[in-house]
Amino acid sequence: MNLTWHIAKKDLRRFWVPLTLLSAVTAIRFGMGISLLTANDPEPEWFDHMGIYANVLWGIGLFLTYMLAAAVVQEDSVASPAFWQTRPISGPRLLAAKTIGLILMFGILPVLLSIPWWLGCGFGCSEICHAGAETLAVQAIVVLLALPWSVVTGQYDRFLLWTFVAAVASITDATLLIAGHGMASQQELFTGAWAGPTKVLVIGLLAVAGGLFTAIHQFVTRKTWRSVVVIVVTALSMAAAGRWWTWEASAIWALKPVAPAGLAKDIKISLDYAYVWQATNGSGVGEVNLIGESVPSPYVLSPLYSEQNLRWADGSLSTEKQFDVWRSRTPSYANNAFYLMRLVPQPNDRNWVQYVMRHNLVPFSRMYPQWGGKFFEPFTAYFSPESMRRLASQRPIYDGTFWFHLFKPDVIGETDIHVGAALSKGTIRSRVSAISNDPKTWTLLVSFVDSSPESLWTDFLEMSQLTAPRAQPIYCIVNRSRTYARGSFNETRYHTVISNVAIALRKEAFQEPNHWNALSRKWEKERDGLVGATVAEVNFEEVERFSLPIAIDKFDFRTGIVNSQGPSPKGTYAVAGQVEKPGDFHFSRGTTLVNALRAAGGVTDEADLSKVALTRIAADGTASTVLVNVEAWLEDTTPSESAIPVLQPGDVVLVPSIEAGQTFPP
Repeated sequence: MNLTWHIAKKDLRRFWVPLTLLSAVTAIRFGMGISLLTANDPEPEWFDHMGIYANVLWGIGLFLTYMLAAAVVQEDSVASPAFWQTRPISGPRLLAAKTIGLILMFGILPVLLSIPWWLGCGFGCSEICHAGAETLAVQAIVVLLALPWSVVTGQYDRFLLWTFVAAVASITDATLLIAGHGMASQQELFTGAWAGPTKVLVIGLLAVAGGLFTAIHQFVTRKTWRSVVVIVVTALSMAAAGRWWTWEASAIWALKPVAPAGLAKDIKISLDYAYVWQATNGSGVGEVNLIGESVPSPYVLSPLYSEQNLRWADGSLSTEKQFDVWRSRTPSYANNAFYLMRLVPQPNDRNWVQYVMRHNLVPFSRMYPQWGGKFFEPFTAYFSPESMRRLASQRPIYDGTFWFHLFKPDVIGETDIHVGAALSKGTIRSRVSAISNDPKTWTLLVSFVDSSPESLWTDFLEMSQLTAPRAQPIYCIVNRSRTYARGSFNETRYHTVISNVAIALRKEAFQEPNHWNALSRKWEKERDGLVGATVAEVNFEEVERFSLPIAIDKFDFRTGIVNSQGPSPKGTYAVAGQVEKPGDFHFSRGTTLVNALRAAGGVTDEADLSKVALTRIAADGTASTVLVNVEAWLEDTTPSESAIPVLQPGDVVLVPSIEAGQTFPP
């Protein structure tokens, strides 16, 4: 044991200068992190550049670790039998000595250097342990990459040569792999599941296993040619995995159907309708809309995963599986600050509700999903050109299974808006770094710098779609009277990770609220609406995860559906009457009557949306007119798109005035 420890101490003394340089690089990187966390009114470009510099320093540190690890191993080379004639020490003992030295230099030292940084960022004991374990894992991977080349080359110049060869080979292989993935993704987009790039994980595990086995084998047996064979076999195995292992062939976790229980047992999910339109690339894009009911207040329902099937009349099946259905890391209602902050807008009357729906031309269920315990969310499904052609003439049976999160929103903290105002709970910390107010647009611009624990491993799993995405905290601005809130709008986010501390700059604009005047029944600008406002941060805690099977007997076309038989017909349509911008508009395939009203700038206060007239001239010159009750469609809790007709070239839309003596709302 004395000899083993003697060799480890000798290596520490021998390489104290490069170890000092490595420590200095780490310290400079932490200094950049302190600058990012404490900067007042940081510009996004400066913040982004500092993050890039910090990442470059991280790369330099890993490169120095790689080069220094090889030098430590080759200090007592096991590549030549001559070593054993001058230094009679067994292979296992020398392996133990080098292992101790490598752990002290590239494991214990980086963790000790990082502990003050973690403590300064508010990490608790569990976060420090997690961050330390991840730091050790990253350092171990870099050392393992250096070991096979250092143990078989014996000389540093040969080590550098083979490192260069391996780097070129890896870059070439990665380029081919990415190109193959791009082609595979296009096919998988049309043919079925894509659970994530597990191929990358498999290749990485093969590299680590091969490097570790090579190092141990060389220390114990001193048979260099056998170690070279192991390296070759490892390289061939990695190439084979890159060529034949499918992207979705393995998964660390698997979703299994779990019936709703507890709070979720009374939640109902249904498919109200589905529609398809032709994408510009000819692939076809479909959207399925879910209606959820009886979601307990104040909980939030968010989709996680789906398995969808189109069952055709001839017995064939088209399937798609999809993680993170909405491609978002925030749950439904995330931007509905009224709901999250438990606020009630004032005045909360029917006139106000109708005014909002009419002037936004958005159905009741979409604008205020929390009312009535319902939510309305679309997600995108992809269909091949062949499926698009079949959908133009066939109506397949549609069924699927959908997995959901049930989240509970939790206000982390709330404080007055001023520079330096801080929000914190546990190790999540946010600080207001700058405030500006534009009097012309009545917009408040608030810059936040926040930091929290970060896990590269967790991010990798999420990126690979091998684990469920985490819900992200959001900011809310709340006015003084607590009748208005605005959440996470116009967000610009710059993000970097420094030794497991995620540092983000968010510059968010919050438009001052309009004020509903109940007497005049109009919206008025509230110039001082955000004077004395507070800023709050909302986090989401997962309460339950469950799945539900959903089926409909046919896959209906919604308005706006087209087939793959060419571009939209040329022509125009006209909108007249009580709209803001009456006139002629260029026709595009799939335009609905409501789309036409939006294109005309919306309707006026005098518009009667219960009797919107649509006039169409047939090929023989005869005209026909239908009356569409847009008002009823807007107020419907589960509006059917089939109630809103699709326009054709030459159509005329007329919005009449409210009858004399009648006031809005009726």
